[in-house]
Amino acid sequence: MADIPYNSPKAICTASQIRSKLESKLKLRLGESRIVGPLDPYVRKMCEQGMIDEATRDELIKVSLYCEEVLLTSHMKEIPPFEQLVAWSKLIDTL
Repeated sequence: MADIPYNSPKAICTASQIRSKLESKLKLRLGESRIVGPLDPYVRKMCEQGMIDEATRDELIKVSLYCEEVLLTSHMKEIPPFEQLVAWSKLIDTL
């Protein structure tokens, strides 16, 4: 899948499925009713509670970060400057 762009439907679908699967496992193992935001804090929590070792933790964090990057990045360029983000925020507030 290395030749598939981050913003392609296949990459997004795959990352979504991986994240959903990891999220359900984390909820089950940690007894959480819901997980909000990035998954890596929950992966670290599992390691702190002795449910997984550090090597597994590091690999799951890589998976989590990959999913976040694909799902939250529309292309492989840098994000716009802060001033542009503020301008967009103000524009959305006017809707």
